[in-house]
This record gives sequence, C-alpha cells and structure tokens, in this order.
Amino acid sequence: MGRASLRAMPLAHLKAYLNAYGLRAPPHAVEKEDYVRAVLDARQNNGCLPKANEDYYRRHSIPQPTGERPKGFLARMAESFSDFVDSLPQPELSTHVHPPPVPPRHTAPRPPPPPPPRPQAAPSPSNARPTPQQPQHNPPPPPPSTQRPAPQAVPMEELLAMNSEEISALSIGKLKAILQHHHVRIPQDALEKRDLVDRVVTLVEAARVAKEREARLKAAEEEAELEAQRQALEEIDRRKKASVQKDDAGTSEERESQVDAPVGLPKAAAHAATKLERDGLCVICQDEDANIAIVDCGHLCLCLECSELVMQSSKECPLCRTRIVTSQRLLRIFKT
Repeated sequence: MGRASLRAMPLAHLKAYLNAYGLRAPPHAVEKEDYVRAVLDARQNNGCLPKANEDYYRRHSIPQPTGERPKGFLARMAESFSDFVDSLPQPELSTHVHPPPVPPRHTAPRPPPPPPPRPQAAPSPSNARPTPQQPQHNPPPPPPSTQRPAPQAVPMEELLAMNSEEISALSIGKLKAILQHHHVRIPQDALEKRDLVDRVVTLVEAARVAKEREARLKAAEEEAELEAQRQALEEIDRRKKASVQKDDAGTSEERESQVDAPVGLPKAAAHAATKLERDGLCVICQDEDANIAIVDCGHLCLCLECSELVMQSSKECPLCRTRIVTSQRLLRIFKT
C-alpha cells in the first residue's frame, strides 16, 4: 500500500491501522499527512513492517479459532438476553434490616350505590336539540413570504441626464429592467455586468440622437414658418407701396380694400416644402421613427409608445394582424 493509497483512506482507518500493528501515532498530529508519514517511517527497506509489528497484529487482531460449534441466531439472541438480565442491578437483601411496619388503614364504610336511572323515552326529532359543538381553533395562517418587488426601470429622461459612469453604477436588476422595458434583447452569453451596461449606453445614445434630430426638425419647421410669415409681410408691404403710387383715387381705394383683406398664407405648402423627408415612420402615429419590430411577422412599424398602446388593446400587428402573444415578442432595432 503506497502513499497515494494511504492518503485515500479515511483518518479513522489510518488510526485503526496504527493500533492494529502496534505503531505509535504521532503525538502532535494535526493533519492526515502526519499519520501517513508515521506508517511510511515504520516500514523497512523492503516495504514491509518489522516482524515485531506483524507478530503484534497476529496476537491481538486475528481472532483465535475455537472448537465450539457456531451458534445459531436464536441461541445468540438468548445468550445476549441472559447477559442483559445479568447486567441489571440486583437489590441487596439483608437479614437484619426489617422494613418499617405498615400502619393499619381504617376503611370507611362505602355508601350504598345510587339507584339506577329510569329509562327515558327517546326524544322526538322535533324536540331534539343539537349538541353544541365546541369551536374549532384553526391554526393561524402562516405569514406571507416577503418577496422583494421587481426593480423599476429608470425613466429615459433620467437616463439622458446620466453619463456612462453613472449608468454603470446602477444595479444589474435595474439594467435588465431598462432593457426589458425598451424591448432590447439580452443575449444569453451576457455573463458580466459590462455587457448590460454597454447595451443600456447604446440605448441611451440612440435616444439622445433621436431627441436631437427631433429638436432639429422642430427648429427647422419653426424657422420655415417664420420665413413664410416674413415673405408674406414683405408681399403685403410691396402691394401697399404699389397701390400708393397709383393716381386714381377710386382704384387706389379699391386696391387698398383688396390689400386690407386677409391674404391666405401658403402655410400648408410652406410646411410641406420645408418638412424634411423621413422614412420609416411609425404607422400609427406617423410622427416617431419606427424602432420596434414584431418578431413573429418581421414588420418594423411601431415606436415605443405606440407598441405599448397596441399591447394594451388589440395585441396585433397593425399591418398584417399577426397575433402578438407577449411583449417579449417585440424587439428594439437600433438604426445606424
């Protein structure tokens, strides 16, 4: 038996091995390696224990054969029971010690037995009173298990005001809640928090770019409206100056009345001309970019707000009427 086999043995078996061969256990043994080393040190060069230890094992550990016939199960049970009875403590009886005398008991005369009760007629069902039942005390219900509420997603307005360091300081639960709220797919191989932080940062950057683009479009529309109003005012001034230069008073008054009449501003035309071309709008509101795709049919036709309205009402694709079973079938698409 080598060192590896000795190390594989339990510590109790090692101690029994030392005791069986009469080997001295290390006095200050702390680990199993100390007992293994004690066995290996006791061996000779040929790998065997000394003859004295072998003889010690034969004298003390090998049972000596007896000429008696092996006993059966019942005989062994009877012998063990007799040994158990013999092991019980026996009371010591002394001849000169007498027990104390028992005082006589004065028995009082028993009273006569009461007369047997008269048999009563069985009560009718109408007069029978139900026996009052004792109230059953039901054990109080166990207190409800306290479950932590699911973390709420941080609003996009607050995320836009955060930098990447503040976003990375959020908990993993909040990061997952943000991605699930905005229908961003969480990859199965995302094992580190950094993967979630990168996805949230990408989402925030896309929202920031969309907000800046919307602000530029709104500013361009306002500037176009102001330019159209300025051109309309210039046209009114030009017509007034042209009417003043006319000599005919009648024609000048008629022209002034025509000039004073409200001139229809080509606001709709100016608005249509100055509106920037935007492809891929939401098919419901026709205002926001479509960034939510339906996985089952593949249509990229909703914005985030309209997708929430669809999930609260029809739960169908607005283009092909494909059933949307759950909000997990909506996927956020980032446009580059």
